[in-house]
Amino acid sequence: MNSPSGVATDALGAVYVVDSGNNRVQIFSSAGVYLGQWGMSGTGDGQFNSPRGIAVDAAGNVYVADYGNNRVQKFSSSGTFLRKWDEPGYGDGQFSGPYSVAVDTKGNVYVVELGNPRIQKFNSSGTFVEVWGPYGPTEWKYNRPFGIAIDAMDHIYITDTTNNQIKKLTSSGTLLNVWGTTGTGDGQFVTPVDVAIDTSGNIYVADQSNYRIQKLDPDGNFLEKWGSDPTGGGQLGFPEGVAVDNAGNIYVVDTSNNQIQKFNSSGVFLGMWGTKGSEDGQFFGPKGITVDFAGNVYVVDSENNRIQKFDSSGTFIAKWGSYGSGNGEFAFPKGIVSDVTGKVYVVDGNHRIQAFDEYGTFLTKWGMYGSGDGQFRYPRDIAIDAAGASM
Repeated sequence: MNSPSGVATDALGAVYVVDSGNNRVQIFSSAGVYLGQWGMSGTGDGQFNSPRGIAVDAAGNVYVADYGNNRVQKFSSSGTFLRKWDEPGYGDGQFSGPYSVAVDTKGNVYVVELGNPRIQKFNSSGTFVEVWGPYGPTEWKYNRPFGIAIDAMDHIYITDTTNNQIKKLTSSGTLLNVWGTTGTGDGQFVTPVDVAIDTSGNIYVADQSNYRIQKLDPDGNFLEKWGSDPTGGGQLGFPEGVAVDNAGNIYVVDTSNNQIQKFNSSGVFLGMWGTKGSEDGQFFGPKGITVDFAGNVYVVDSENNRIQKFDSSGTFIAKWGSYGSGNGEFAFPKGIVSDVTGKVYVVDGNHRIQAFDEYGTFLTKWGMYGSGDGQFRYPRDIAIDAAGASM
């Protein structure tokens, strides 16, 4: 791997890693065995330009935030290109630096942009639904939103990296709670970049500049933490993405070490896989990660502009994507999420969202560069709620 940036798992336990520097996605089993990969540098369908986030839907489809191409690409679980959302811009449905992606239980796709400090919501077909921007009450405002996750009740969790907070909202965008202050203490953060929710509602935060994962209860109370600065098993150099499978195992994208690390729900180290490179099971700047209902893990291999799919053991299954702006291509994708039907939504650097089936087949795309409704500027992450609406 070369700068892995995102990770996700599917319902079968496969692990998908965004190998950002190699512009590809790699797939592993839950034990870290390489299963396959897809993607290469480019702007065409299935190609990537610095992919970042990744998500897997309930059907096993994979969504990749193709950051550099300002789009989101959707693939089947095997990496077949399905569709993309690729209109750059600032308007509704357009993208400016899509970075993270998530899918809710209803198949809706949520995309976080870096170029615009906002979250856009789409239905499973890529139709723009609504946008939440940086304006409003002081406690609601975003200052560089990065990660996004959705719980079983379709509550939305967003990491606000500059304010060092986690924000909880309803699926319609109403603010419910805010947690976190700047610091190194328990429940404090320094650059929280990603968030994941387990089946019990516990919250896992990639507290990047504190080199750790923090676990909070559903009310935001601190439970435990793990990780440290040095390299090595169970130690985190630069955590970028986090995902939880149905068994409660935690997968962490360690971007600086180009690795995926696996822990149980208490933070006990279980294993790791990945090295820097562009071969199957290797990463370059991995960013986003998601786990589907089968337990497969999808990783946004951002610098390789591809999505890689693995089983829950880390065995490589498939890959798709290359650098470009066409369908199934990526420009440094960031975020990824999967929905209950297996579709995968990817936040593409082409300021768009692309949707794929579980095999990586392109399904559709939406978004373009702009600040209008349904447009994006550097979207970062994506999530899906129980109704299938994407954010």
